[in-house]
Amino acid sequence: MLNKHKKKAYYIQIAETLESMIRSGYFCYGQKLPTLTDMKTIYNISLKVAAQAYERLNDMGLIYSVRGKGYFVSSHHRLSIDLDDIHQLEYQLVYEYKMKKEIILYEIIEMNRYIAQIFNLKEHTKCYHIKQYYGNNNQNVLLQELYMPVAYYPDLEPKLSIFLTTPSLVMNGYRYSVDEFLNHFFASQASAEHEMFLKIKQGEPIWRIETTYLSETQQPIVFMNQYLSGEFVEMAVMIDVD
Repeated sequence: MLNKHKKKAYYIQIAETLESMIRSGYFCYGQKLPTLTDMKTIYNISLKVAAQAYERLNDMGLIYSVRGKGYFVSSHHRLSIDLDDIHQLEYQLVYEYKMKKEIILYEIIEMNRYIAQIFNLKEHTKCYHIKQYYGNNNQNVLLQELYMPVAYYPDLEPKLSIFLTTPSLVMNGYRYSVDEFLNHFFASQASAEHEMFLKIKQGEPIWRIETTYLSETQQPIVFMNQYLSGEFVEMAVMIDVD
């Protein structure tokens, strides 16, 4: 019920109530929220106040709207990422948003021509091929595909569970000094794999970033493809125009 004696505006009181219900799990990810008309009846308020409450929750990233269908529960704050800071994304997901890393593929393969050229190594050189995602019980946000030369990373498998982010694995687990992160941004479409792990329908737009870790000697030491859900991530991309 609304407290008429509080100095807080009604829409803020309603938004705070719904926020606590979302964070407690009473409303779960993807669940449809009451319509604005329903909110007007429940709280005896105007449609404008109801819309302001939902707008506040939307700005917090706790809900999202679908035109013609209504408002739905999101799982966490919307992330805003600068392409230059993409290497900090894993840290943000793990330590700020308390998400977990799940490894879905771990194998040793021979580099194809494209991957070998990236590492400046011979084709068919052995490398680790790893797929992992970051998320929680409600929604997964980031799917990664990593390539790491076997010769550079001895005894890798046990360290993957110790170091929760790739930068910490490389810099702390193996004491490599990373001089630069090269990022290439691509517009892409969700595949069946993305539908399975990121819960994005096939064909829908998705962010794809190719990231290469360069050592102090400018030697590539990690190459990864990163796929992010556009529903929860706003990508800030700087475009240089000659």
